[in-house]
Amino acid sequence: MFNTSLKSFILCTSALLGLFLLSSQAQAQSNGQWNFTYFAGDPPVWHNSPESYAHKAECEIARATKTKAGYPVGDCVQITKSTSKPAAKKATEPQENKAQKNTQPKTQNLVKQQEIATKKLRAKKLMQGCMVACNDTQTSCQKSRSTQDQCVQKQNEKCIERCTSVEQLPYHQCINEVCLPNDINKASWQGLCESIIEQEEQQCSTDFKACTQTCQATYNTQVK
Repeated sequence: MFNTSLKSFILCTSALLGLFLLSSQAQAQSNGQWNFTYFAGDPPVWHNSPESYAHKAECEIARATKTKAGYPVGDCVQITKSTSKPAAKKATEPQENKAQKNTQPKTQNLVKQQEIATKKLRAKKLMQGCMVACNDTQTSCQKSRSTQDQCVQKQNEKCIERCTSVEQLPYHQCINEVCLPNDINKASWQGLCESIIEQEEQQCSTDFKACTQTCQATYNTQVK
């Protein structure tokens, strides 16, 4: 009877120990996640399993499905849950943000300086073009001025036109008497031409000065 009780005690202890071991193994397998890799795609590459499994048995079933489908499949591997906190990453993030904030004003200032330099260069080119136009206008004005001889000839023609149209004298009388280029008429016409030529010269200078002042007022403030 003693032997029977001893055997029963041993069997009971063994059963409890087995249950404890199974429970420990199940708990160990349930901690973390299980997954596997398989080779697929075009071009083919290694992929992680679409899902993670709480138990290795579930992972093996899914793995067998991929194997039957013809994919090269890796072993089921347990991925333990990490309990460490990403303190180092969080600590570095403010430094990175701070570095970015420090570089942003410098970049903005550089862009602003480049924009200002571009505007100044453009204004300088425009002012140079404006001054060239003033010089061309001045040159054309000087070339359009009459010489002394041309002016005298023009005054002779005006005299004949006035004599025939205003005074209504005969054409031959206007040419041979009234507007004859004698010393008296020529002296009168030369004096008038000197005044006309001087006025034309002053007008060219006045127009050139006004043109250059307009160029400077329009673009000079943008160049500085």
